[in-house]
Amino acid sequence: MGRNREAAECYNAAIEIDVGAADAYAGRAEIDYSTGRLDEALVSYNEAIAINSKFVNAHAGRGNVFAAMGRARDALGSYEQALRIDPAHANAQAGRSRALEQLGGNNGQDAAPRRIES
Repeated sequence: MGRNREAAECYNAAIEIDVGAADAYAGRAEIDYSTGRLDEALVSYNEAIAINSKFVNAHAGRGNVFAAMGRARDALGSYEQALRIDPAHANAQAGRSRALEQLGGNNGQDAAPRRIES
């Protein structure tokens, strides 16, 4: 966890220097996601998207967070937004397929949250 903590501190420092650093918010979100802090990851991805609405990796990352939370419908929306920006985005394509499968196989209801393995 030490490297994750160091990286998070670097992203936080970058954000303090430039609150418009969408990449820093997305980087911090990825660390939060990978360590299971899903609510924090969602906040940071939302910040990145608010700064740069065309930030495809932030949309796809937010989809991953929603999927991990068991919010397949929200995940689908984020993946589809990413695909509107970049139709060839592999992570968003795969995530969209998984979300559609969950929704279709679950009568349109969101699935139970998945545990993040780190």
